[in-house]
Amino acid sequence: MALLSGGRNVLSLVETYRDFYTGANVVAALVGLDTYLTKKRIFKTSQLRSLLRGFKILEVTREDAEKAGEILGRLKAEGKDLGIDEALVAAQCMRRGLVLVTNKKVLVDFREPELEIKQI
Repeated sequence: MALLSGGRNVLSLVETYRDFYTGANVVAALVGLDTYLTKKRIFKTSQLRSLLRGFKILEVTREDAEKAGEILGRLKAEGKDLGIDEALVAAQCMRRGLVLVTNKKVLVDFREPELEIKQI
């Protein structure tokens, strides 16, 4: 949603980092929203879809899924709630040495030496 609102933090990060990755589920959700907004004439053109074309899609591996389960279990034990999509993205970033860009408080507060987080 920060992308849709043109949030300066997000746009700055997109310009700063050479490669941007996302999950296929995020692309599907945003393209659907982009199509809706364009048809409702909220967007004049398919602006979001153009931006997303520059993102690389991360495929989920068994190891990503297992790491995501560990993250979910750890947070659940701490009384914190996180969705599977966010846990998978965090796991993928940890395993690949990528920076996680998020506005999810539970992830921003998540302390893991293998994971660099940028808050938007």
